[in-house]
Amino acid sequence: MKEFGYKQSQGDHTLFIKHSALGGVTVLLVYVDDIIMTGNDEKEKHELKKRLATEFEIKELGKPKYFLDIEVAYSTQGIFISQQKYVTDLLAETGKIGCKLVSTPMDPNHKFGEAKEEPVVDKRMYQRLRLVLHYLNGNHRKGILFKKNNTLALEAYIDTDYAGSQVDQDQLVVLYFS
Repeated sequence: MKEFGYKQSQGDHTLFIKHSALGGVTVLLVYVDDIIMTGNDEKEKHELKKRLATEFEIKELGKPKYFLDIEVAYSTQGIFISQQKYVTDLLAETGKIGCKLVSTPMDPNHKFGEAKEEPVVDKRMYQRLRLVLHYLNGNHRKGILFKKNNTLALEAYIDTDYAGSQVDQDQLVVLYFS
C-alpha cells in the first residue's frame, strides 16, 4: 500500500490512509482477508480496486453489515455501530440468555486473593463473560451514531481499577464517550 502513496497508521498498523492533492481522502482497513475501503475520492477508490484485483482475487460485498464483532446499520440519520449481536451471541454461547443482573450484597472494598482450592474454570471464557456482563449493565442496545453532515467531536473518559483483583491485576476499563 505504501508504494501506492498510502501512509500506514502508527496507532493501527492495519489502517492505511491516502490524501489527494484536491483534498480527497481514501481509507483502507485490512484484517486478514477482509478489507474495508472508504473515503470521498471516488477516482482513487476505483483505481485502488483495479490495483488490488491485479494482485488478489477480490469480491466487492457492498456496505459492511458486520465486521470484527461490530454491527453496522445505515439510516437516513447516518451510520450506527454497535456490538449487540456479539453480546447476544456470547450470552447464548455461555448459556446466560435471560439472566438478570442483581445487586450482590458484598463489601465493595473487599480485596480478592488466591483461593486454596481452584475450581475448574475456563479462564478465557470467564474473562470474556465478565467483561461483557459489565458492558451489558444497561448498554447492550447502545452504540455510536455517526450523523450525516456533522463534524465529529469525541470526548473520552477512562476509569481503571484492576477489577479489585490483587492476584492477576486484570483491568476493568470503563470508557465513556460523548
